Amino acid sequence: MKETIGAVLDDTKLIGLYWFSRNFKNFVLVHKEPRRSGEKYLNWIISSKDHYDYWDEMYSAGKVPGPDYDAYPRGRVSFNLDTDMFIVYHGNWLTPQVKALLLNEFNLTKKETVFESDEHYSLTG
Repeated sequence: MKETIGAVLDDTKLIGLYWFSRNFKNFVLVHKEPRRSGEKYLNWIISSKDHYDYWDEMYSAGKVPGPDYDAYPRGRVSFNLDTDMFIVYHGNWLTPQVKALLLNEFNLTKKETVFESDEHYSLTG
């Protein structure tokens, strides 16, 4: 049965935003929420937060190392209602170890997750 907003959703499966340390060994910042807390946008359930505003909020609270939200590798996890799959958007830096960290952090399995490169999140230089 296809899950939609309002249906019984598994709240252990999470969507959200993430930032990695530059060595990709740990996260600098993560915002996670169950799908039911996300926002419906077309055929997606997306995070209720965006990278810029959430980083700024955490910077103001002294919880991140600097003011620039794009200074660290980042991405997002969303849910596609048409495919019933979680989509992990990432830059040009994805490795098998980073995939494993992301699956674990958002409590997802390989079977229900697609990793998709997005140049918006790629590192330059």
